[in-house]
Amino acid sequence: MIGGALHVTQTGIYPPGTPTLSGVVTGATARGPVALEGVQVGRGISTGWRVARTDRNGFYEIRGLIDGNESVYIAKDGYGKQTIQVVMAGDTRFDIELAEPPSP
Repeated sequence: MIGGALHVTQTGIYPPGTPTLSGVVTGATARGPVALEGVQVGRGISTGWRVARTDRNGFYEIRGLIDGNESVYIAKDGYGKQTIQVVMAGDTRFDIELAEPPSP
């Protein structure tokens, strides 16, 4: 309690048994796939979205999820946005390859 009022904060610690969605986001190039840094990856949950950004190796991790079929969105400047349905049953690996949109 702070000043007589209940103060609630969110932590990065989740109860055992809450699944994690993780993977690597790559971009398609003529030389093959390359890791993409700074891609926003989010998964819908009952109270909104849990969101992560990829690191320099293209890796992302979203913890504290529940099993089920939910939307995952992927967004990066220069690549546009995508929404994909992903079924989770425990910890799930979901790798994504983005293609650059065609030039106008």
